[in-house]
Amino acid sequence: MPTVGNLTISGSLTISGSLISSGSTIGDQHQVYISGSTGDNIIPVTGSFTNLGNFSSILGGVSQSITSTVSDCSTIAGGSFNIIETNEAFIGAGRTNTINNFAQFATVVAGQNNIVSSSGNWAFVGAGCSNLAQAAASVVVGGKFNSSSAQCSTIVGGYKNSITGTTAGNCGFIGGGCNNKVSETLGVITGGQSNEILISPNGVGFGFIGGGQLNTLGHGGAVLVGGGQNDACGCLSFVGGGFCNNNNACYGVVVGGCKNDISSTVCRSSIVGGDANEMSGSYSSIVGGNANCTESPYTFIGGGQSNHIMLGTDCFAAIVAGCNNCVSGSAGAANSGFQFIGAGKSNRAMEIFATVVGGNLNHACQYYSFIGGGESNNTTFGANDYFSAIVGGCKNTLSGDHSFLGGGSNNTLNGNSIFIGAGQLNTGSGAHSVVVGGCQNDSSQCLSSIGGGYNNKIYGPRDSSTIAGGHSNTISGSGNSFIAGVGNTICAGASTALVLGSSINIGTGQSIGNSTTYVQNLIVTGSATADAILKLSVRTTAPTPQTGMIIASGSASTNKLYYYNGSSWNALF
Repeated sequence: MPTVGNLTISGSLTISGSLISSGSTIGDQHQVYISGSTGDNIIPVTGSFTNLGNFSSILGGVSQSITSTVSDCSTIAGGSFNIIETNEAFIGAGRTNTINNFAQFATVVAGQNNIVSSSGNWAFVGAGCSNLAQAAASVVVGGKFNSSSAQCSTIVGGYKNSITGTTAGNCGFIGGGCNNKVSETLGVITGGQSNEILISPNGVGFGFIGGGQLNTLGHGGAVLVGGGQNDACGCLSFVGGGFCNNNNACYGVVVGGCKNDISSTVCRSSIVGGDANEMSGSYSSIVGGNANCTESPYTFIGGGQSNHIMLGTDCFAAIVAGCNNCVSGSAGAANSGFQFIGAGKSNRAMEIFATVVGGNLNHACQYYSFIGGGESNNTTFGANDYFSAIVGGCKNTLSGDHSFLGGGSNNTLNGNSIFIGAGQLNTGSGAHSVVVGGCQNDSSQCLSSIGGGYNNKIYGPRDSSTIAGGHSNTISGSGNSFIAGVGNTICAGASTALVLGSSINIGTGQSIGNSTTYVQNLIVTGSATADAILKLSVRTTAPTPQTGMIIASGSASTNKLYYYNGSSWNALF
């Protein structure tokens, strides 16, 4: 290198290399730089500087230090009270920034009280205050009191954020926010406050928290977008947002809501939203609502409040909405599953393929049974009872197989293949019997039918009788008989009897003819043909006459037929 003594420049000076002054003046100005402790480094000519490194430079500022003889090729460009203790490091500006010994190739661009520790090779601090880069290739771009102690990790900014770990936490990222912490490999927190990604039990890493407050992620591959006090601690689980949600299930999903919980004992289940919903069945879903719970796999609750699919074999069950509805198993729990409740309140579906569409306090406890709606209707359990239905009404009870109850109230059906249409306090217990409607009708004879009316009854060992309507009619022990009217009775012994009228009693002790029709009064406006026998009861008194009447009258020895011609009774023979 050429050396000159005194140099006076009256014009301009162009330097293509470097200029080091050890003399007095350059023109009228003081010298700019002088050599430090060695001949191959430089420090400003004025000020308090220490430069012990070979080929190192302090270009300006106040009280700057390159303190080690192994601090080769390091540079402090400006600022004040900055310190470099290692080689090939750089501080651009700022105040009291430090790059510790052994942190080769580290950089602090600016800021105050920022530190790259001795293990921070290739570390970078951009600016900010009191930030700390403690691991190889770790980065803190800015902010305050941020600390990156995991290799290849990055904190962009914010306050008191930290990435920790030696092998765990490698390549972590925090975008900003406050008091966020990443301890897991390849974990990412974009922002928010006091969010944390914990070390995963499976060591998978790749966790993500978008933002929010006091959220915790505790298993590999989990995602938590935001909200407050949410936990995503299941492997590859997801929490979208909301408050105090817990997702501990493998591959589980909680989209949002408040205080929703998926148990760690299940997998692949989801809660979309709502409040205080609980999930402990795999492959199940709760869309929303409040305090709903499913404990069985492959189940669904749409919404509502306090709906419950209980633990057991109730797989593939569903409750769409409503309040306090429950799916459970009972006496036939080993065969339960596939139940459905649409809505309503306090309904229960307790056996396989049982359905309650809606209403209140309805219980479908029979295999494949159906209740449409109403209140306090019940299909009761029987080991061999299937395929029965109650459409609606109130306090109706069905026990039997392949039976149907349409509606009404307090109707009871107990038997196989029975039909009650509606009405009140009707009973059907004869196999294949029918009660269409009315009140207090009772059909307990096989293949019998009551059309309607009040207090009509068919019972006894024979079958296929009918009461069309009226009230207080009874068929007891007679088969293939028919009554229409009021207060009529056909007792045991008669078969294929037909009674039309009122208070006609065909019973024990009478001479009863089979295939006989009993009529109290018969008016024929056209013609009548009798191919067998027409029997008239003998009268001892004449009725109120009407033109065309024929009666049998007289004593036992003088019975005759009389005809009323409009003015008088006339004997026909």
